[in-house]
Amino acid sequence: MIVTKRPEQIELEIDLIEKLLSVPDKRTLKGRRDATVTRLALETGLRVSEICGGKVENLVRNDQHYYILIRTAKKRRDEYREIPLTGGVIEGLHSYWQLEYGTKAPSGDEPLFRNLGRH
Repeated sequence: MIVTKRPEQIELEIDLIEKLLSVPDKRTLKGRRDATVTRLALETGLRVSEICGGKVENLVRNDQHYYILIRTAKKRRDEYREIPLTGGVIEGLHSYWQLEYGTKAPSGDEPLFRNLGRH
């Protein structure tokens, strides 16, 4: 079960999560992107706007763990929430970026996920 810490808690059964993650065709760039976006949303509870606005520079690694920094809605621009990422999200990002960028790594100002246009 995945439970958010927001007032409207949502519980999803494991089989439903597996079905959602199996829908995208991971052999394609769009499929890898969509699968990683779906996993990121399900595992972190991030809003669509937070995922779409994420940049590579927002990923940080402390010790053995990866986090994504999400700007808080407060007035100060330098306040962030640190959201832990699972190995599945990190693997998905690497797999997507490998197909998207090839051997070069994305630069810090690149978005986490590119708009691939209408398909």
